[in-house]
Amino acid sequence: MSTELDVVVARFTEGVERAAVSAYEAAVRTGLLKGADLRTAKAFAAQHQAHAAAFGAYAGDGTRAVANPKLRAAYTSRIGAARSERAVLEVAYELENAVAATHLLGIGELQEPRILELTATVLPVESQHAVVWGTVLGYALDKQGYLPAFLTTAGALGPADHPARPGT
Repeated sequence: MSTELDVVVARFTEGVERAAVSAYEAAVRTGLLKGADLRTAKAFAAQHQAHAAAFGAYAGDGTRAVANPKLRAAYTSRIGAARSERAVLEVAYELENAVAATHLLGIGELQEPRILELTATVLPVESQHAVVWGTVLGYALDKQGYLPAFLTTAGALGPADHPARPGT
C-alpha cells in the first residue's frame, strides 16, 4: 500500500525526470550537439521521458504532469547560455549526477515495494548517463572524477529547494 510520502516522492521525481527531458530538448535545440553526442542526448531524453511516465503512473499524476519548474528553468537557461558542445555536455553531466543522487535519496525515504523497485531500477540508468558524459568529457578516473567509488546523496535535488508545483 502506497504511503502519502511515497506518492509525494514519486510526484517530485516525475517532475525531476520531466525537467531532465526539457533540458535535453534544450540541448538538442542549441544545434551545438553533433553526431554521437546528439544521438545520445536524444536517447537519454527518451529514457527520462519513460522514467517520468512510470513515476507519474505510480503517483496517479497523468493529467497534471509537468516538469519541475525551478529545475527546468535552471537547466534550460544554463544550456541556452552554453556556447560550445562541451559546455552543453558539462551541464548534462551535472544534471545526470544530480538526478542519480536524487534517486538514491528517494530510496532512503520510500516504503512501498513497487516504488522502491522502480526507483532502484532507474538509479543505475541515471548513473550510467553520468558515466557516459564523464567519458565523453574526458574526466579523470580518480576520487574527483566521474566514476566515484560510492554514490552519495550530495547534490540530490529536493522538494524544499525545488517545489514540485509553484506554491507547494
